[in-house]
Amino acid sequence: MTLSNSLDDLNTRFVWTQDSKIWDSWKCLSNTTGPLTGDCDDYSVTALYLAANKSWIKFWWWVITFQACFWFTHTKSGTSHMMVWKYGLGWIDNTNPKWGKRVLNKQFPAVFPLVAVKLLMGIFK
Repeated sequence: MTLSNSLDDLNTRFVWTQDSKIWDSWKCLSNTTGPLTGDCDDYSVTALYLAANKSWIKFWWWVITFQACFWFTHTKSGTSHMMVWKYGLGWIDNTNPKWGKRVLNKQFPAVFPLVAVKLLMGIFK
């Protein structure tokens, strides 16, 4: 499956749901059928994983070498939000579900240790 087809599948099946107020974890949405439920950080993780051809090795290499970066930002209404940037592809998030250029109010990046902790929290949730 091409990146475009994988992304189309994600966008078709993605259903936004809010994380617990206590336990905000990140996860890769990977069920093969039915809705893919998660929030903006789950969408961003999944989009980058799909761009990496479903390779965790490539995913982590991109994060560690800053070829990709998750950014905390906020929506126009002031709600906390997450996007991901990938060198050569641009930005993507669940509100702008195609890779490309974006004008946004970046607050701060999530660097490797935080990404690792958040994904581990999702595994043990």
